[in-house]
Parts: sequence; structure tokens; C-alpha cells
Amino acid sequence: MISWIKIKSRLFSPIFRFHWNHFRKGVDIGKGFKARNRFSLTQEGKGKLFIGRDVFFNNDCSIVCRGLIRIGEDCLFGENVHIDDSNHTFSDVFVPIRKQGFSQGHITVGKNCWIGSNVFLGKNACIGNHCVISANMIVNFSVPDNTLVKRNQDGKIVFLPIQKEEKEPLVSIIVPCYNVASYLEACVLSLKKQTYSNTEVILVDDGSTDRTAELVDSLSDGKTIFGFHKENGGLSDARNFGLSKGKGEFVTFVDSDDILDPNFLFVLMNAIQKGRTDVACCQFSRFSDGETPAPWNLKTLPYSILESDEAQKAMFQQIQFDTSAWGKVYRSSLFDKISFPKGKSFEDLFTTYKIFEKTPFVSFVPLPLYFYRRNQFGIMHSYSPKQIQDYQEINQVLFDNYKERETGLRYAVFLRLFVNYSNAFFSVSNRKSELGSCLWGKIREFRPYVFRTKKKKSVALGACLSFLGRRAYWKLGQIKRKKQ
Repeated sequence: MISWIKIKSRLFSPIFRFHWNHFRKGVDIGKGFKARNRFSLTQEGKGKLFIGRDVFFNNDCSIVCRGLIRIGEDCLFGENVHIDDSNHTFSDVFVPIRKQGFSQGHITVGKNCWIGSNVFLGKNACIGNHCVISANMIVNFSVPDNTLVKRNQDGKIVFLPIQKEEKEPLVSIIVPCYNVASYLEACVLSLKKQTYSNTEVILVDDGSTDRTAELVDSLSDGKTIFGFHKENGGLSDARNFGLSKGKGEFVTFVDSDDILDPNFLFVLMNAIQKGRTDVACCQFSRFSDGETPAPWNLKTLPYSILESDEAQKAMFQQIQFDTSAWGKVYRSSLFDKISFPKGKSFEDLFTTYKIFEKTPFVSFVPLPLYFYRRNQFGIMHSYSPKQIQDYQEINQVLFDNYKERETGLRYAVFLRLFVNYSNAFFSVSNRKSELGSCLWGKIREFRPYVFRTKKKKSVALGACLSFLGRRAYWKLGQIKRKKQ
């Protein structure tokens, strides 16, 4: 008897797991299993298959199980990986191969393994824990724990030990500071309380005119907290300066009036390391002056892995996370050819999508571990004519970059453009001016896409209210701005 199923998309993975775990004996698929396009599984006879938690298969992978196959948790398989615990017996050259039957052998893949693309795992393959199998290999032998298997220049298979890192990767925390004397100490205190220990804090005084410069000096200890002073150049320039001073393998940005949950770095770095990604992001929550955000009581370390386009879509929809530079941890090398635009407002919109486009996967943690302060004197409280001009510029950049992309992603970007143009429209003093008319025209242009993609209820409500007309929509926007 042969049982067979194909998965055309990773979206069907939960259905796949339920089907096999509940209706077919001998198959056990762990939680968090994901498979991309054209994944197939064939089980024949008394074949038994056990797959641990959080296992990921890329495109065009397959499993054929006639005997016993075990795959440990937290394993990642590249494209075109095929696992087959049996093959044809070939002992008599005068008898057709198809008539000589099969020989079988168990296959074992330990936990936390990475299997490269175009790899075939055959019978008797036994791969230990924490192993890496390079691309274009046929594996039908045993591999000890913590081993890299590859071919040398002569084409011979070599086994190289993988050295475990004794220390956690260094994370640079970049904090631009400008006239935040009232908030900086609370921000730095939250950085000192991080349960992830290997960090360096880069405080960048951006030409402050209050006591911020003095606080930067007093808070610096020359060991894990370093203070720098520069002429005022804006938030982008301060972040770029911090990037030039940081030495960490990873980097995160924190606004100087905000606070981190004590487990922010620990949870996001766990998501990066277990998900084998270069970026991790989380949700955020808002708080006001006089409030003390309560640390999140962690019982588990949840995370999911999003493909690049999927992550960009979620970012522009602003449901799971936003385009903000903060609330995320990045591999520092992603910024090698990317910098924040000096002199521009909405610098995150100009930058974050470029980072996401450079990495194939993003880890997402569904916990609000970044605390964003409602600051009535902050940069984003109101928009000047220059900021509205920057808004229009980045909107055009996003439109040009995504107008030919996949439909779902394109609609998500157009949804964000509707929000951006609405925010700019609410900031103009004369809705009937040439600028006001231009913004209103853009709102009407992108409004239909709001109803074609996933969105927040507030955005859907705003799109509906815009049908009341320019005057009513602008007045409702003024009320909204006063409440913020």
C-alpha cells in the first residue's frame, strides 16, 4: 500500500501535518513543520517517518519512506533535497534492475542540522546533531556530531569539525541621542538589564543643546557603554555614525526615549540562531510618561520564519510589525552598502525594505518586547512642509520599486501608500491648496487597494471614511492628530 501527498505551498503544511498524524499510522510530524513549493512525501507498506519540531524544507524536496526515517528538530533543508531509505538491488547483470527488488536501510538526521541544496540522503545515512552537509552531495554514510561535510579541491569528501562558539555573538545597540535628558537614563537602564549579556551600547550625542551630552559622558563606562559626540546631522546621520563605531556581528537600534523588555535581545537572537536568519523583529507596545511598562513573562520562546516577500508584505500592512528600524535585530553586514538617508525624514521607510530584500528569510517574534514612548515633542508628532516633501519622495520610490512585483506584495505596498498620503494630507493647513489636491488625488488612487489586502481595522475604517469627501476626511484627520 502506498500513501502519497504533495504540498504545493507551505500554507498547506498544517493541513498536511494533521492528515498524517491523525489518519496514517507510522508518520509523526512535529509542530512548526513547513515546506515550500512542490514538496512530496511517499510512504509505502510499513514505512515509519518521524520529523521533529520546526523542520523546514525548501522548494522541490521529497521523502520516500519504506523503512524508517528519523529527522530531528530545528533542521533546515535546502532546495531539491531528496530522502529515500531504499534503492534498487543490483547483483545480477543479466536480470533487469526493476526485477531485482529493493534493499533498505534506516536514515537518521540529528537535531539542528543544515542540509544544502541538491543533496540526496540514501539508505544507511546517519547524520549526527549540529551538522552541515554542503550542496551537491550523496550521503549514505555516518556523520559524527558537530561536523561539516564537503568536497575538497580534488573532489574528495572531507569531514571538518565545527567549533562551537564559546561566547554569544556581540550585538551593538545604537542609540542616537538628541535633547532627551529626561528619558536617556531610563533607556540605558533597560539596556543594562538585558538578559543577553554580550552587548555594546553606542550612545551618539547628535549635537544636543540640553544636558544630554553630559548624560552620555556620565553613562559611558568605556567597557560596554561608549559615548560619542558629533555635530547635529539628524537621526539618519547619528545612526550611520553609530554603525561606523559598532563592532558587533549583529546590530539593533533603540530610540533614546524608548525602553526595551529585559528579554528583547535574548528572544530575538534566539529566533535568529534557531531560524538561521539574518534579521529578527518583534511587536511593540506604546506607553506614556509616568507609566512603567511591565516586562513580558516568558514561558516559551515563540518565533516563525517568513520568506522575504512575506515579511515585506507584513511590514507594509503594519499588522505584525512596522517599517521602523527599531524593534529589530540585524546582521551588521546587511548595512555594508546600505545607509540611512541623511537629511531625510521617514528614514526607516527609505531603508528597512532594502534590508529585507537582501535576506531570504526573516524571523518574527509575536511578542511586544519593544516599548515605544508617546512623546508629544518627538520627531513624528507633526509634519512640516519639508517632511511632507520627503513623504512624497519615498512614496514614489516605493511605487517604482514594487509596481511590477507579485500581486499580494504590490497591494500591501499600495495599502501603505494610502496610509502615507493620508497622513501627509492631514498635515496640510489648506486642503484645497495645490499640495492638498495632489495628496487627495493620491488617496483616491490607492484607496481601492486597501480592500484587496489584509489590513488593520483602523486603516479599513479610514478608507471607508474617505468616501465622505475631501472636506470631511480632512476634518476627521485633524481630530485624529489632536488625539495622538
